Amino acid sequence: MSPLTIRLAEYSREGGQEQKRGYNARMVVPPPGSPEARKGILVIHLDLLGPTRHLNRHLRHLLNIIQSTYYTTPGTIRSTLEYAIQEAHRTLLDINKTIEDEKDHYLCNASCLVLHEDDVYLAQVGAMTACVRLPDKLRWISPLMDESDTPYPLGMERPIRTYITHIPAVQPGTTFILLDSGWLNQIEVESFRRALQMQDLDAMLRELARDVDSPHLSALALRVEEEEETARGEREEREGEGESFTQKLAEHVRTVTERLLPEEEDVEEMEEEFTMPEPPPVRTPRAWPFRRRPVSLPSLPWKRLLWGLVVLIPLLALLIAAGVWWHHGRQQEQLYQSALTQAAAALQKASATDDQELARQYIHQAELAIRQAEEIHPGTEEIERLKESLRNSRLRVERIIPLYVMWPLAELPSGDWTRVIVHEQDIFLLDREGDRVVRYTLDDTGKHLQKKDPQPLLQRGDVVGDRPVGDVVDMSWLPAGLATRVSGIVVLDGAGALYTYDSRQGTQPLPFARPENWQTPIRIATYGDRLYVLDPGANAIFRFNPTDKGYTQPPENYFSSPVQLDAAIDLAIDGHVYLLFADGRVLRYFGGEQTPFVVDTTLSLPTAIVTDEMIQHLYIADAGNQRILILGKEGEQEGKLLAQLVPGEGFDVDFSQVRSIFVTENEDDIYILTNAGLWKAPIPVSHQTP
Repeated sequence: MSPLTIRLAEYSREGGQEQKRGYNARMVVPPPGSPEARKGILVIHLDLLGPTRHLNRHLRHLLNIIQSTYYTTPGTIRSTLEYAIQEAHRTLLDINKTIEDEKDHYLCNASCLVLHEDDVYLAQVGAMTACVRLPDKLRWISPLMDESDTPYPLGMERPIRTYITHIPAVQPGTTFILLDSGWLNQIEVESFRRALQMQDLDAMLRELARDVDSPHLSALALRVEEEEETARGEREEREGEGESFTQKLAEHVRTVTERLLPEEEDVEEMEEEFTMPEPPPVRTPRAWPFRRRPVSLPSLPWKRLLWGLVVLIPLLALLIAAGVWWHHGRQQEQLYQSALTQAAAALQKASATDDQELARQYIHQAELAIRQAEEIHPGTEEIERLKESLRNSRLRVERIIPLYVMWPLAELPSGDWTRVIVHEQDIFLLDREGDRVVRYTLDDTGKHLQKKDPQPLLQRGDVVGDRPVGDVVDMSWLPAGLATRVSGIVVLDGAGALYTYDSRQGTQPLPFARPENWQTPIRIATYGDRLYVLDPGANAIFRFNPTDKGYTQPPENYFSSPVQLDAAIDLAIDGHVYLLFADGRVLRYFGGEQTPFVVDTTLSLPTAIVTDEMIQHLYIADAGNQRILILGKEGEQEGKLLAQLVPGEGFDVDFSQVRSIFVTENEDDIYILTNAGLWKAPIPVSHQTP
């Protein structure tokens, strides 16, 4: 099959007037061969609601945020796409904080489509809808189809969920239509039937909009076609016009027929085997900030009413209102008592079962019942007791352990603090932005530092031996052995030079045989006095064996067969090698071969993984979920979630910003490093038995 390209059309209506182009959409086609090209093509479609005065300016800002964050953040397409949308959400929250009147706050529904080789990822937030025209059917994709959740838009002080659909393949002729919230409740099957028969995408969108009376509409239409040789040459000269597509698109999407039955029993076929399902319905309109169609009431023949009725109407209205109010109050009280009973029963069942998944279901039932009761009588003692019981049940079932004892050790200056290592009283920190390593020293209590200001140990530009220090990459603890006679930290710079530091001899160079296929090293680790360097660019972990002069022998590639490490971000070694990936995967290797290891929880934007031969468990900083995980490594506990460490109430530490963690040998204490500061906490022992 010839390479595929895309034909793109846009429809925009503002204030009832059709616009030549909107300011709410963008298609980014990176130049071939550029680093960004590895992330594929990005299509952004925003539905920003709020005061019109600064609307276009905020739209451009949000488009820039999503584009730049997506292409500059390392990781998988799915994880970086979700991170880019969360960045847009945080940006919109910051904008809203500057607006005093809450009714003038900006809210944004969003669709982002990434086209990369044979894969497509469609990310949606809020009241957005997409339909895919496949050769034999029409399929709908929308957060509104998830009846178990409310798809809140960006900019709301609510948890924002990004709905991501993976579409693994496409054929020429496939058409995508992305619709904003202005289409809700107004999508007609017959309009789509007529429109999708059209070859001209602009005419298709105009036909779709013809029967929609909303004054504000926006839609994108994308069609996949085989690329002609001449068009291929033109496309290479038109990098910024969005005329290219990657390679294939969509089939594996969730259809409305998988979730809902069509409202009509008989649907005429558009072609011989073409099925036309109903579009997704709109639930609870107040839950989403979409634009509503104006409603006008028909005139009533009041002139024919008798004057006597005019006098009686107020009296009748009072009587009816009183009756309705009494009946409503009685009904609400019954609902309130029923909700309390259901919540208490569900919590009792959750406490009685040893089945974790079943307990989660009971907790969810209790939470829904408590919400229902709270809507009727908020803040009652019964509800507060149930909420406390719900919290305790959730902590037990989810194995959440709040850190009620935490000691703030240091507030850190601006930088990119990516590594903490602790040895006895010494604390070593690495700042990638400042390309430096510093040392703090604990006092005798172990809860405070001896001095507020750190001791600088190594910084870019320092001359150590006969060479200047380059960009500081990472550091690890190196025990005394063949390569060095004294234990201390070992630091790697980007130029391929090693340096050691110990309190007796200070900072010294350590001979190092940089490998020829050296690309982008990001992490180092030691096992015994062997040195391991993680280089995702080279798809390798270089293993260096020590000599009496340092690490002067060429390294081995740890892996016995080719691996893909472009999304790897950290490693830990206890005899096995554990690799942590930006998309949340954790892989385990032994002797260069992968061994089975399954983590029974889902990670989001993880940042660090820690273990060694003296630590019985695996620790992972799961920043996206604002927690630190403790996992089992062996036997029945292998890969099992034993505990989730979270900040205790009253501690101002943000676990979504954790960059590095360090666990002491006996797992007594954990050190937590963020870009804002360094914390120490004793590890509760309750995770030892699940």
